[in-house]
Amino acid sequence: MAQGLSEKIAEYCIRKRLHLVSAFLLLTAVLLIPSMRVDVKTVFADLLPMHHPFVQVHEQYKDSYGGANIVSIMVRATEGDIFRYGILKKIQGITRDLRTVSGVNEFQIVSIAARKIKVVTAGTHGIAATPLMWPDVPDSQAELDALRETVVSSPMVYGIFVSRDLSAALISVDFVDERMQCRIVCDEIYAILGTYSDASVDISIIGEPVLQGHVERFLPETLMLFFASIALFGFLLYVFFMRSWWGTAIPLFSVLLSTIWALGIASLLGIDASPLGIVIAFLISAQVISYSVQAINRFDIVHAGNVSIAGAAQRSLGSLFRPGMLSVVTDAGCKLVVALTPIVFLQKSSFIGSIWLLCIALTGVLLTPVLLSWLPHADTFNRQISFTHGIDYALSLCTTIALSGWRYVVLGATAMVLTVCIFLSSDLVVGDVHPGSPLLWPDSEYNQSVAEFNRLFPGTDRLFVVLEGVKKDALKEPHLLENILAFQRYVERRPEVGGSNSIADLIAAMKQVIYEGNPRYNEIGDDVLSNGELLYLYVQGSNPGDIDYYTDVEYRTAGITFFLRDHRGQTLKSVIARMKEYIRTHMPEGARYRLAGGIGGVTAAVNEVIYTSQLKIAVYALLIILVTATITYRTVVAAFYLMVPIVLSSIITYAFMATSGIGLNINTLPVVALGVGLGVNYSIYVFDFIKESYTEHGTLQAAIHDAVHHAGRGVVLAALPLVVCALPWYFLSSLKFLSDMALLIAIWISISAASALFIIPGLVFILKPDFILSSK
Repeated sequence: MAQGLSEKIAEYCIRKRLHLVSAFLLLTAVLLIPSMRVDVKTVFADLLPMHHPFVQVHEQYKDSYGGANIVSIMVRATEGDIFRYGILKKIQGITRDLRTVSGVNEFQIVSIAARKIKVVTAGTHGIAATPLMWPDVPDSQAELDALRETVVSSPMVYGIFVSRDLSAALISVDFVDERMQCRIVCDEIYAILGTYSDASVDISIIGEPVLQGHVERFLPETLMLFFASIALFGFLLYVFFMRSWWGTAIPLFSVLLSTIWALGIASLLGIDASPLGIVIAFLISAQVISYSVQAINRFDIVHAGNVSIAGAAQRSLGSLFRPGMLSVVTDAGCKLVVALTPIVFLQKSSFIGSIWLLCIALTGVLLTPVLLSWLPHADTFNRQISFTHGIDYALSLCTTIALSGWRYVVLGATAMVLTVCIFLSSDLVVGDVHPGSPLLWPDSEYNQSVAEFNRLFPGTDRLFVVLEGVKKDALKEPHLLENILAFQRYVERRPEVGGSNSIADLIAAMKQVIYEGNPRYNEIGDDVLSNGELLYLYVQGSNPGDIDYYTDVEYRTAGITFFLRDHRGQTLKSVIARMKEYIRTHMPEGARYRLAGGIGGVTAAVNEVIYTSQLKIAVYALLIILVTATITYRTVVAAFYLMVPIVLSSIITYAFMATSGIGLNINTLPVVALGVGLGVNYSIYVFDFIKESYTEHGTLQAAIHDAVHHAGRGVVLAALPLVVCALPWYFLSSLKFLSDMALLIAIWISISAASALFIIPGLVFILKPDFILSSK
């Protein structure tokens, strides 16, 4: 953008400042009420890539084989086993009361006290399939002992719904996505469990709705950290840097306006916010403050040269309009490219973030100089600050390094660090890195419960595969059932898989019962007729839907459920790869396998989408910077200079994530994408000042000196408080995710600021780009 145009815009804004501020206040009044109506919640359907084949299988069969919103409840006896009347009565009561929870799928409540859990017995009376422990709980010792023996001899119950050591029972319940609100579900389940808790049992609960309920429960704390961090930012600006109410109030006022505008527009567009998105809100708010601080710093420099207040405001706006708009467009564009990922949650995050960042063009770039033009007394703003000498010393050091032989040392060390980080970043994991949830701390109650579940049961995360036959009664064919069993055993060889079950297991168990429990006969029937008879014996006297967990009523499709120890990215990748390997070489005739549903399947789908999207996002982000910088400075060379800090900060951050056990997932990707834009902002201001100063002084040394001491001061004033304000999130947040992201932001900002102060000046002085030298 031509400098003349920037000056015209600056002159117009100052001349029409009353109209401009009035329009801003009117817009704020219009958007104030909608901004207060933004929903902060987690919509599970928004987390899924709906066009992915795994998710399509999940959506088609989740009502039968279990969705991704399964909640697992473990009732564990504190002493002995669970086969005592009092404990079994609690299991029955919890199973019954879960039907009252909002959004529950009543046909997917499963436990040893549920009607659909049956045992098959054979004797002189014939063969009968009866509920294991329904409708009554055995109360005599003889009946309790008989129940224990029945459970141990039932392979479809023992180890799956009752732990191997008989100390715990599992209750599983699924929810309808469209009717479920995580916080309400979580509160209602905990209320039920509270009525059954006493010294005789330990009750644990896990599952995606419970996890999201925990996250939403920490929302007040997270909001408090957000406002406390912004207040701390203002305090640091006033006490240590600005020493002026104006210098502190104007950036905070800009944050307030941009927040109201962004949330108001989001509300009108029907975009809801995620509780985990508050860390992004903090980062964007800090960006607003950074733009205002840069404007105030430039105003201070100009006004110190005996220029009037209005004149200083106009000149600072004119000089910062080009780099400010370039930074805003770059930030918003890098955030907007996240919308290329076909996940609604990321698209919503992308849109609201981009809108918010574009608001900075008005509140940070335009409004701050306009408000500065009304300062009543310049001396109340232009006070000496206590950190002046320290900042001046640091900036002098940066200048010395850029203009001396030390610049080669710095650039060489940077190249070495970059090389090491490229190697380390290759270990970055797409998906979760550790068992349990990365949103919570390892010692949290939820993650401790996950570990206990995995110790006593096959696995906390379920993944189902569907075998679809081409004709009715296909699943009575021996070769298909044998293929299913072979598939299960092949996948179960992975240590991450705790077990599996299917209709093939059910038929084999039925045949074993007929032969008086002899394990030698735990096998598939020899022909279609035999398998049909075994299935008939199981479903006789059953209620509609009891067989749905294994197959449909036509015996055409079957669900094969695998129990995974965790849903780490590497676990899902290896298990899915093993499944595909088997299917590629053992696809049965007359049927096909389809992957994959359940929490494991949809998480694997999300990981695959993120893996394929991350490179696309990075390429488009760099392309945006290439285009905007080329248009702004009328040469593609300028864009390559500005890509240096982006590449440097991105690769170092990826290396830190890889070595710190932070995975690239649906929650971290928006923060990382926003950081790409953040990585170039400080360098843009220093780079632009070098070009502007060279026009005035005519020597590159003087231009770099002025840019580092003037624009660099704005970088320090913006970056240092932001790094300090990110640290409370790291030490005080109850959510590990927010703590990790705060540390990530602090590292990213530090690298970006260091790049602007050390790398860019050194590169310019070494390479002496023609488009700067020709601007004199």
